[in-house]
Amino acid sequence: MQVILLDTRSFRSPLRCGDFAPDQGRYLPDPDPRKTMLGEAQWAWLEQQLKVAAEIRLLASSIQVIPEDHAWEKWANLPHERERLLAMIRRNRTSGVLFLSGDRHLAELSMMDAGVGYPLYDLTSSGLNVARKAWRPYEPNRHRVGTMNWGDNFGVVKIDWDRADPQISLQIRSVDGDITIQRKIFLSTLQPGLIR
Repeated sequence: MQVILLDTRSFRSPLRCGDFAPDQGRYLPDPDPRKTMLGEAQWAWLEQQLKVAAEIRLLASSIQVIPEDHAWEKWANLPHERERLLAMIRRNRTSGVLFLSGDRHLAELSMMDAGVGYPLYDLTSSGLNVARKAWRPYEPNRHRVGTMNWGDNFGVVKIDWDRADPQISLQIRSVDGDITIQRKIFLSTLQPGLIR
């Protein structure tokens, strides 16, 4: 198993606010190909990491990778950079990628077929003590598998290596430890070529 921790703040270009005030935290996708999420040195490092032999790769990002529809911080605010990440996974035929993200004050599990040949999951947990305490309407997310849109939470990734086909359990748990979202995935489903 490989754990990759990305820095999505230090080198990121400014986000496009549109008609919103900069302090409101609402952003619009910016098609400018000169803008970066990771900076060139970190992009080069990531490419090398994706070539390291591993069966499962937990790729942690402080902001969501898969969701596209909400107006807050996410990779889709720099769509050229998001596509660069997905293209890098495709080009290297990198298997076993699971995204772990946060910074949303809610929890959810998102999934999409990004053309990498297998489903890409994004497990978002936030926050252990700063999630929204009261129920709120669901935000748009065309890739959502499950959500816990209020209440403190934490994420769990369990791997059962004892099976012939190891099983990965992606979980969101409430502050009391109750499982509120769970998706069980067999390692064999995280291989390029599963989806054509």
